[in-house]
Amino acid sequence: MRHFAIVTGFVLTGLLHTATSAEGIWFSFHEASGSGWGNVFDGGPPVTATCATTGPDDDLMSFLAADRTQIGALGASARASGASRIIPIGDDAMQFVVEFDASYFPGLFQGGDNTGGAAAGEMHSVIEFVMPVDELVWAYGLRIDDTIDFSGSTRVVFENVTTGETLLDLSSKLNPSIKTTLVGDTGDVMRLTTVMSGSGETGPAPDREYDARFTTLFRVPEPSSILFLIPAVLFAMRRGRR
Repeated sequence: MRHFAIVTGFVLTGLLHTATSAEGIWFSFHEASGSGWGNVFDGGPPVTATCATTGPDDDLMSFLAADRTQIGALGASARASGASRIIPIGDDAMQFVVEFDASYFPGLFQGGDNTGGAAAGEMHSVIEFVMPVDELVWAYGLRIDDTIDFSGSTRVVFENVTTGETLLDLSSKLNPSIKTTLVGDTGDVMRLTTVMSGSGETGPAPDREYDARFTTLFRVPEPSSILFLIPAVLFAMRRGRR
């Protein structure tokens, strides 16, 4: 029993250490800004919008510039929008989402407005966090949808600021997403920088757009592997007594 108590103590210590290490995880800095305009060709002026984070602790920046011919499903619309989001998932995971869209859409149903239109915009996002443990589960993907008449560019750079190492430099579609392991040292500062822009113009037409969305998820590995040690230790102790 004494051996079991000692071993169990080591296992629980490992579990508690993992949980403690996750405290205070995640982002320490967020700076993002975006602007854009949209105009349906109905004789009216373009609609513009601009937005920026107001401090390093903001978890959301978003903007929307949308011009419509009328309210409702029959109206055509031209828009530019963007967002930079930090989304906590429980205590041990965090998702970052950066997205941008410049688009024109005719009325939803047959016979709806289809005036044509134009849109353009850009956005910039920087997110930093501190590594809470030496290894994190890491998943990421970049979706890009573009059509004729609209085009744009996207670049995503993820780096370990502490070591000066670039871990990801992405500028083309990556779908399905990648799941891997992020390796560093506890306390390393990690930085995600995203720049997106797009524009286009069309006469009466079906949907036209440049749409980009980068999503990444970081999660502290589950300590479940430690629990598997308990049956193995008990089995070894029984064999030793025999």
